[in-house]
Amino acid sequence: MGVRVKYKTTLVTKPDLDAKGNPEPDTGGRRDVLFYVHDEDVMKFAVPRISLGIRWWEDVIKYNDNSHLYSLEFQEDNPPQW
Repeated sequence: MGVRVKYKTTLVTKPDLDAKGNPEPDTGGRRDVLFYVHDEDVMKFAVPRISLGIRWWEDVIKYNDNSHLYSLEFQEDNPPQW
């Protein structure tokens, strides 16, 4: 994509939850890579990322209700920025 990024960390996801809030078997364990995109490159990155399945941290945590996949401690240390 020709954008500048800075690696933050790799997280291993916890299991998905069923309608009752119980862990779904054979889920979780996905390795999610978190990284920063340089401010000057955000607009160049914003649309192409979608076709690659890359999501903003804020979307994952705040808007798509996938916070259960990550530890509360990590979320508290890395709150959404907007």
